[in-house]
Amino acid sequence: MIVNENLSMQDKIILTAKDVDARFASVFIDNLGLVDGETYNFSANLNLSEGETSSVILYDINYKVQSGISTFSTKERSSFSFTYKDGVTSRIACYAGVHGSTSGISADYTKIKIEKGDQMTPYLPHKSNVKAENQAIFLAGGGIPRSISKIEQKGVLYVS
Repeated sequence: MIVNENLSMQDKIILTAKDVDARFASVFIDNLGLVDGETYNFSANLNLSEGETSSVILYDINYKVQSGISTFSTKERSSFSFTYKDGVTSRIACYAGVHGSTSGISADYTKIKIEKGDQMTPYLPHKSNVKAENQAIFLAGGGIPRSISKIEQKGVLYVS
């Protein structure tokens, strides 16, 4: 099974119920070291106080929509893919319900993951959120490296 590295250090978003029609919080992605023109996948689990679906939208630095509205469900882990545009793509807005009708709804987005590629793979926390003694190293292609520097060159997968 392939499990991609989680590029997001932000693990959750908690939105308490407010009397606001467009209640959201953002996952900022312009400082994650993403590569211009590459495809990435955003995924999360969702829990809502009301209803079963919510909106997630990709924005640029001026809050101009960069993708269509993605629907996230409380019934299963949801995701969407996007192409990163350096200097343009800025944030992923996670709404408390459907965009434009979020009044009085609370939302919890948990196990947030941003990974390279257009497919969602199983969740794992960002490597900085895992204690060193709970990390395991798996090399792409297998084998045992001769030095740590070779591990870093081939890529490291951290799991807890």
